[in-house]
Amino acid sequence: MRKISTAFFVVVLAAFAQQAMAASATFSSSMRAPTADEIAGGVPAGATINEYFVNADADILSINQVVITPPSLTLYQETVVGDDVNAPNPALFGAFPELAADSFITTPGATAIAGGGFGVDNSSWFDSSNDGAPAPNFRFAQLTSADTGLFTGRISLAGSAGPENFSFNLPIGIPEPSTYVLAGMGLIGIVALRRRRVC
Repeated sequence: MRKISTAFFVVVLAAFAQQAMAASATFSSSMRAPTADEIAGGVPAGATINEYFVNADADILSINQVVITPPSLTLYQETVVGDDVNAPNPALFGAFPELAADSFITTPGATAIAGGGFGVDNSSWFDSSNDGAPAPNFRFAQLTSADTGLFTGRISLAGSAGPENFSFNLPIGIPEPSTYVLAGMGLIGIVALRRRRVC
């Protein structure tokens, strides 16, 4: 029986150690309707306020390759106090309730945009500071819209061997219940038509 060399074990252990130190990220989202005060401040009455969260175990370097589809989708932007790179300050909600519905993408540190922001496909939001892993369920984006669509992109984390990228593909809004009813009725009609042709 051949002896397995010590060098082999060192290589195997190094591979396992590198896998154990790999960064990880998981995404989740929630949504709500705007309040009466937010609507009075200018938020569209039929909008949904979509919040997006990440659980990551390493420093966020950037949120990049961001695309919002369809291109015709309109995001609510509070223009007096809000901006595209910071979560709204709750201390201002009393004076500006609509600020709670502002659309933004942010990182745990000082965030800067490259590529044009929401209106330009593949834009990036960079974190210029090393903050370590973000708090659990870090809210990295909020998008408010009366439309439905998709929010896609990726988050780059500081991995042990360099940046590691984690893609996301998250919904913006949900179709109104009437949309589901109409789709269901159409499906029932197609099934009934096929049965009639078979008989």
